[in-house]
Amino acid sequence: MPKFKLVISYDGTDFCGWQVQPHGESVFSCIVKTFRAVFGREVVLVGPSRTDAGVHALGYVASAQTDLELDSKRLWKAWNAALPETIYIRSLEPVDEKFNPHHDIIKKIYYYHLFLKRPLPFAARFGWFYEFIDLIDREKFCEALSCFEGEHNFRAFCRIDPGEQIRTIRTVDKINVVELKKYGVLQVKFEARGFLRYQIRRMVGAVLEVARRPEVSLDYLRESFDSGKIVNNFLTLCASAKGLCLKKIVYKEKENDE
Repeated sequence: MPKFKLVISYDGTDFCGWQVQPHGESVFSCIVKTFRAVFGREVVLVGPSRTDAGVHALGYVASAQTDLELDSKRLWKAWNAALPETIYIRSLEPVDEKFNPHHDIIKKIYYYHLFLKRPLPFAARFGWFYEFIDLIDREKFCEALSCFEGEHNFRAFCRIDPGEQIRTIRTVDKINVVELKKYGVLQVKFEARGFLRYQIRRMVGAVLEVARRPEVSLDYLRESFDSGKIVNNFLTLCASAKGLCLKKIVYKEKENDE
């Protein structure tokens, strides 16, 4: 069967995440059901990782295989035309059957958006207005984020289900902070080969709590790496999912489209 590489954008607000869940509609199931409804065939859809409920994507990469004999341009147009407005296949191109979106990943780039003031209603679903944002020490905020760069044990900053065995030592390559003054947004950019579940949101939440408390040292964050657990309860804040967006996935062969 021919194989295609898809670059997908989606508004995750109304979905329970990428992966199929017992309750609620997932991005994956919506795309697959739409294909079946339009073409009357099945499609094998594979993604490199899952995004959680409410998380958005600009450049999610997936592979699709089907026995449907249709050129990629017509397939792309017909599939997109039937998808809801919250999902858009930005590109669809034939690839070698060996292509696997799990393999040869150099890095994943995520953005976390913090509103610096209450946003307008049509923008509110794509960022988080943290209630204490006015109390944030911006310099301390950036310094605290830099604590997460490099290789650390992120067990204290992720979600692990009971009985789940997972390696929690990960390397965060780079974290940058940019103020988008035109939009009243603080954009935090995270780069790493991979992230644990809730890792970015837990990091953002912990840093916000540290940065708004003058009496709190960054050592609280560093001690959490060593102990593998949160050393103070206020560091357990998990930032809202709606502020997180998967910007792109970079592969060894080439970068997917901006």
